[in-house]
Amino acid sequence: MDWGPTIVLATLLGLIPASIARNKGRDFVAWWAYGALLFIVALPHALILQPDQKVIEREQLKSGMKKCPHCAELIKSEAKVCRFCGRDVEGAETELTAKLEAPYPPEAPQSKVAEALSFKSNEVASALGVIAGGIFGYLIDKSSPVAALVGAVVGGLVGYSIYKANK
Repeated sequence: MDWGPTIVLATLLGLIPASIARNKGRDFVAWWAYGALLFIVALPHALILQPDQKVIEREQLKSGMKKCPHCAELIKSEAKVCRFCGRDVEGAETELTAKLEAPYPPEAPQSKVAEALSFKSNEVASALGVIAGGIFGYLIDKSSPVAALVGAVVGGLVGYSIYKANK
């Protein structure tokens, strides 16, 4: 039996629950592996998964949002009046707001590999590494599913190292 197309299909199907879970604040790579191995279980699990509000809030703060110093709701950084409590937020910055806007955990320097390849998304780097490794392994020995699997694992490790270096 030819396992190459099956491995490539599983690799691609794993991206669906991984992207759903990523939008809910979960680790993309772990959910990709889960989805590739157990897609029929991972997809419904990702759909019913509750969002991790702390991670989502942290990412919104990184993207330019800020917390209202009065009601603690997230608002646009250009806002002069909070849309939730209606109070004036211009000039009312507090120490708490400054702490919340600080990156957590502290930003790691971007690796030279990711800069050179100019990946816009670390998740894409990881997924492409697995797909390229699986295809490469399949092309080396079309009769052996082990070659495709080893290629996918090696490609996944390379992509995952790029992903972790930039996280």
